[in-house]
Amino acid sequence: MRKSLAVVGALAVAGVALGSLPPVKTALAASDLAVTSWGGAYQMSQRKAFFEPYAKANGVKVTEEEYNGEIAKMLTRRDD
Repeated sequence: MRKSLAVVGALAVAGVALGSLPPVKTALAASDLAVTSWGGAYQMSQRKAFFEPYAKANGVKVTEEEYNGEIAKMLTRRDD
């Protein structure tokens, strides 16, 4: 019983401490988001389920890239 109360107390203190922090969204605000995925039907499903709803809800532009495991693409820098 004491152990349960100690855990609950610790969680309450942690909750109060986290509640006093400023919102993270303002610190992470951006107008663009770059996403790399495996392409094909997999990336299309991600686009419909995640990328488009996120872009609409947050007012950001999502730029997509495809990656098929080539090491050369990881080493090539792209300036858009």
